[in-house]
This record gives sequence, structure tokens and C-alpha cells, in this order.
Amino acid sequence: MNGLAWVYVLYAASFTGMGITVLFAVARTPGFKLGRNFLLLGAFGLLHGAKEWVDLAIVLRGSAEGPLGVLSAALLWVSFVFLLEFALLTATLWDTAWYFAVQPPVAAGLLAVLLAATGEMTAEEAERLGRLFLALPATAASAGAFLVLAAKVEPLENPRLLLGARSAAVAFLAYNAVVAARQPIFGLPVPLFRAVCAALLAVATVALLRGFWTQER
Repeated sequence: MNGLAWVYVLYAASFTGMGITVLFAVARTPGFKLGRNFLLLGAFGLLHGAKEWVDLAIVLRGSAEGPLGVLSAALLWVSFVFLLEFALLTATLWDTAWYFAVQPPVAAGLLAVLLAATGEMTAEEAERLGRLFLALPATAASAGAFLVLAAKVEPLENPRLLLGARSAAVAFLAYNAVVAARQPIFGLPVPLFRAVCAALLAVATVALLRGFWTQER
């Protein structure tokens, strides 16, 4: 495998590991009131990790044409819908706050994937639209959601909770800065920076959930 392929291995493994660690941490905190929200975050990690494993296959094949390209674009749209839902539910703490906001990207994603599958749009174009019109707002909203969460847990005087929430907000802000980037940054491939953000998100989120676990005890 070439160097770019190894970057995608790291990228895919980082998001897959993030999803698994978040879901495991939620399972260890059964009384966590925001557990359902963080299940959405864990689902985002697993789905986005699956997308990057597909992208690894595309890199090894050397072409995004065909079913693999369509599957990659579809996984991108679906994963960021989960992330947007997590952000809206966590920021507002309303059970139905996500409903109307999530419908437009779902419809747009279905249309983009359908156009890619029929050849009216390339898979790269469908993914580009997803990054611009869904990934950017979803990652920004997630950063805001963790800042709201940090403000809510501050009165508990639990340093781990506060550090975890603020660190996750910073990690999502960093991810927002590179999620739609196309050109190498400082000569390094963009997926490498996204992989680092995924690893930081996993560490910060698990620290936050462990803080909730100790708070309950």
C-alpha cells in the first residue's frame, strides 16, 4: 500500500475506534440522562469509520466510479445526519428539536445519492455537497452543543466533566476547519488531520462520560 492508503487506514480506524469507545462508555453509564444522545454520536463514529474503510478500498482501486463511490457518498450523508441530530438534541435538550432540522439534509442526501447512482452526478460531487451543506453545519453545531454542555455541568464542580466537554468542543472546531478541505495542509493530506481530530474526539468524549460515571457514583 502507498502512503495515502495508510493515512486512510488511520482515518478509518480513528473514527471506528471513536464510535466503539463512545458506545462502550455509554454502556458503562446506564443512568446517564444524555445516553441516547451519545449513542447517536457513537453511531456517527461507526458510520463515518465505515465510510473511510470504503474510501480505503477506493484508494487501492484507484477510482471512485461505480457502487463503491455511491456507497461512500451515502455513508457520508447518513453519518453526518446522525451527528447533526446529536448536536441539536444535546444543545437544546428537547426530544423533538431535531425533527424539522434533520429532514432537509435527509432529503438532499437521498437526492444526491440517487443522482450519483444514476450517473447524473459523480460520487465526488455528491460527497462534496455533503461536506459543504451538512458536514460543516453538523460539526459546528456539535462544537456548540459541547460548549452548552460544559456550561451546564460547570456548577457540578467536576473537573473531568468540564475538561471533557470543552475538549470535545475544541476537537469539533478543529474538525470543522478541515472537514470540507480539499487541498493538502502544510503539505500533508487532509485525511490525516481528520484522523487526528477523530482520535481527540474519542479521548475527550470518553473523559466526559467517565466524568458522568464518577458523578453518579
